[in-house]
Amino acid sequence: MDYSKNILVKMNDLLIMNYESVKIYTETQKHLTHDGLKAFFKKRAMARQKFIVDLSLELKKLGGEPQYSQKLSYNFYRTWIRLRDLFAEENENDLLSEISDLKAQDLEKYNELLREINLPLSVCKLLVKQTDDIQSALNTIKRHNLQVA
Repeated sequence: MDYSKNILVKMNDLLIMNYESVKIYTETQKHLTHDGLKAFFKKRAMARQKFIVDLSLELKKLGGEPQYSQKLSYNFYRTWIRLRDLFAEENENDLLSEISDLKAQDLEKYNELLREINLPLSVCKLLVKQTDDIQSALNTIKRHNLQVA
């Protein structure tokens, strides 16, 4: 696989990851009782939807085609089962910890692509912007967990 195809594959992986995140955040907000957390997760779902649009546009500019997988990843299902169990237990702290872990994994995927040599500047700027947004949301969740604990 040549270099540019490798970048396009990794960008599509981010696209799919964000698509799955939208699903997780949308479902999570439905199961929360805390209004502030519901609003937070709704906002996160909307932000990830914007990430999808921006990544799709950037992929097209680079000559790639955004690929939305018809099948959700194994990681998505594994995460979803853990979250569903936490919904049943009504354990918001553990739920937020699980979401924090998910965000940390997301950041690692972004950083993996950012470490690519000769990454186009427009892609780099977009990824840094999205990474900063994810990190900010992660910090918010951690602060909330500290306040509740």
